[in-house]
Order: sequence, then structure tokens, then C-alpha cells
Amino acid sequence: MKGKILIVHPDSETGDLIRTWLSEAGFESAYVSDGEAALKEASRFAPDVIISDTLMPHTDGFELHRRLRRMPETAAVPVVFLWSGEEIPFQLKGLRLGGDDYICKPFEREALFEALERAAEGAAKVKAFYFRSEFHGDLAETGLYDLMQIAEMNCKTGEFVLQNTRAETVGVLCFSEGRLVGSTAQDLSGEEAFYALLDCFEGNFSFYEKKSDCSEQISLTNAAILAKACRLLEEEQILKARVPVYDVFLEINIRQIPPELITDAGQENLQKLLSMIYKKQTVREILRTCGKSGMSRLTAASVLLHLMDAGLLTVREQASRSEPRRGTQPPVDRNLENTLRDFERRGLTGILEITGGSARAALFFQDGVPVHAYHGKTRGKKAVYRIFSEKNRILHFKPQPVVIHHSIDDSLEQLLEEGSRETEAFQRLKKDLFDNPVAVHTPTMNEASIIRNIPDMEYVLSLAHQHDSLREIIEASQLTDLQTYKYMIYMDKIGVITLETRGGQREDFLKTELPKITLSDNKL
Repeated sequence: MKGKILIVHPDSETGDLIRTWLSEAGFESAYVSDGEAALKEASRFAPDVIISDTLMPHTDGFELHRRLRRMPETAAVPVVFLWSGEEIPFQLKGLRLGGDDYICKPFEREALFEALERAAEGAAKVKAFYFRSEFHGDLAETGLYDLMQIAEMNCKTGEFVLQNTRAETVGVLCFSEGRLVGSTAQDLSGEEAFYALLDCFEGNFSFYEKKSDCSEQISLTNAAILAKACRLLEEEQILKARVPVYDVFLEINIRQIPPELITDAGQENLQKLLSMIYKKQTVREILRTCGKSGMSRLTAASVLLHLMDAGLLTVREQASRSEPRRGTQPPVDRNLENTLRDFERRGLTGILEITGGSARAALFFQDGVPVHAYHGKTRGKKAVYRIFSEKNRILHFKPQPVVIHHSIDDSLEQLLEEGSRETEAFQRLKKDLFDNPVAVHTPTMNEASIIRNIPDMEYVLSLAHQHDSLREIIEASQLTDLQTYKYMIYMDKIGVITLETRGGQREDFLKTELPKITLSDNKL
């Protein structure tokens, strides 16, 4: 490439050296010593690329970059940053993703020219979209970071619609004068949707230039959100190194939560993840289903890592996927499991009626995925797990369209994993325990705080106020049988209720270790 280069550096000797290199290579160049002068010179000189130091008085390199992007005449000019230091900040890594570049000092002439070449080539591709109000492309060739660069450096206002290989819309990016102001992806919106869309490597995109109807959901600058994305991606890799096998459970240690952790992770995100851990979800399950709680996978991984770094989480045990011991029955009927897996493989839609058990039951499938179930009066996952717990049932499948409220959101694999654990554990309970009376006591302030912070436990306590026995509470609960029983056992342990046993003997059939949460007191 040949063109015009603006050099911004507080040290004139370094500036002169770079000018000499550029002159010898046939470039036209200009030099200024600070960011304020660079803004004026950039408008006058109209450079093709800017070389800027990061550390400068008054207006540093990052502030210079932000202000250049806000000026239409300089928005499309890429910047190559000069950085001093061993550790590269996420801000620089994010800017590289957004189309700019950096090199570390001391640097060789060849490294500088390679960075200039990369920046200029990227800018040339971006400029091709300047006059186009609509355009389309392949996400495999033009990724999310490229779309950010196209929008920002051309000051675009409009929407990028992202579709998967089946032409289904998976997300939307909304821009106003080149700045990302909103994003949606399935159940997520704003920043979390953007982080979720970073996984879009296949499919197509379409841009429509228009005033977006999307409200401003994102307050960060493009550079800031890219920097945060870099940090989250790096933290996800650290978590993978820390927990190489994701099929493990986590254990919460009771101790003080650092205030900075609550500020950084967000109390709401902490509460959602802790709730998943209490429900005995593995790390894999947490990261796979966190989107329904308003978090991207990257954010969930980051919060888990921060909790582990603070000593609040430890890996407890690996979820068992092994075959049942010889001489024992598998928790889920093998014939039923094979049937369900066959339905998934063939993508069947219809109703699987199940007879011969304690109650009428059925599983509803849409394209091979379970979407609803009933067992007697129970619905959803609770019904699925009751179906799993019964053996030697008669199965009859009716292929037909299914138009029904979806009461199940989990994949078949998740249902089988969680259902096997629930069924195996619940089969160990003595049936006569269900008829034991339940007495409810007035909780102390501390106990009330614990229960308020666990909505499912608060719900089970409300049922205990309405019913007299454990059997009645479990039948009335919308939670699964084992989840309801666990909360009852825990509340018995902390003295909120009493499970009265026959003969005066106390017997815990499950070891339930639900730790206290009082996030309002910054404690777990």
C-alpha cells in the first residue's frame, strides 16, 4: 500500500524515526505530538491510517480513537496503536477485533508495516459498503466483528439481521450512526444478546438502512463492548482450563462475598446462577440453559470463574454417566429411553401415550423434542420424571400435529440426565414418609431472609401453610417431586418446619446441602 499516514506520539524522536521509515517506503506522512493536535490534523490531512501511541497527555490514544469515530470525516480511518507493556489490555484486544490494530514497543520496522497493511486492507473492504443502503453476505466470510467495523466506520444507521443455515433469524444488531445501540437473540437483549451472537459463524446476514425501532439497550461504546467481549472470551477459556470436564457439580462455600464481585457480576446474575447450583445443575447444564435467565453463556462463565477465584465455589463431584451397577435397575426404563432417543433422531412430531402405570400419561413431541407431558394431574418436567420412575409401561405413538402450550424447555439429553438423578434418588425414599404431618413455625429474620432469596423455597413454604402432610405438599407443588422434597428437608434442618416422623425417630433419606444465601448481607 502507499498513502498518507498521520503519526501521533509524545516523543519527537520516535515520531521522526517513524516518518523516516515511511518516507523511505514512499508514504506521505505528518506528525503531531498529542491527541488534540491529531484531531485537527486528521481533518486537514485526511490520512489513510493513523499511528498513535496509547499514553499521551490530556487526550490519550483511546480517547483519540473514540473522538475520531464520532467525526464523519475520520470515522473510517483505522488506527494502529503503539503499546508499552507486557500485558495487553482488553481495550486494545477489542479494538483489534473492531478493525484497528496494535504493536508492542519496542517494535521492528517490518512489524509496523505489516500492521499498516492489515489496517488499510480492512478499511478498504469497509469503504465498499459506504453507499449501499442494503446488502447481504455470508457469516462464514464476514463475521460479527466485521459487521461492527462496517457499521462504525461507515456511520451506518439500521439493522443487521442474522440468520442460521436454515434461514431462521437468530439475532438482530441495531446501529445508530455507527454505534451499536441494541441487540436481540432468542430470550436475550442488549449486551447479553451481543455476547450470545459471538457464536454465529455460519449462516447469512442482511443489512437494512433505516431508523431502527430498537430502543437504546446498550450504553457502552463499540470499543468498550468489544473490549468486554474479549475479556469474557478469555475468562471462558480460563474456566475451561480450571474445569476441563463440564459434567460436574459445584459446591458453595459459606463466606463473605467481596463487594466488588457483586458490583462486577451483578446481584441478579449471582442470584440466578446460585439458584441453578442449588438445583444440582452441572456446569454444562448451567452454561447451556442460562439464556433463559437473561444471561449469555459468556457472562455465566465469567461469573462462575469470579466466584471460584473468590473461594465461594469449588468443584464437588462429577455427574455420573456410567452404566448402573450389575444387579440394579437403571433409573429410567431402558426401552423408554431408547424410544425417546429414536424419536429425537427421526425428528418425529406427535403424542406418545403411556399406559399400564399408576396414572394416564403421555409425552408430546415436536420435531423429536419433548415439549409437554402429563402424568395424572401433573404437568411438565414433574410429569416426565414420574413417567421415568415407572417400569414396564405400554407405549403407543400417534403421529399428528402438536398445538399445545410448551411446558418443557429442556433438551432430551438434559431431561434424561436430570431425570435419572431424580428418579434414582427418589426411589430410595420410603413411601410411608409421605403421609407424615408437617408443622410450620414462624421463621426468624435470618431464616426469612434465606427463604426470600430462594423463590422456589418460598413457594414450597407457601404450600406447607396450605397442606398438612408431605404427600399433599409434593402433589400440589409445580416443582419436581425431588426438588420439593429437598426444600422441605432443608427447611426442616433450619427449623422453619418440622417433618414429624413415626416413633419419634428422625430419618433423612437424602443429604440435602442447600447453603444459606443472604445476598443483602453479602453472604452466602
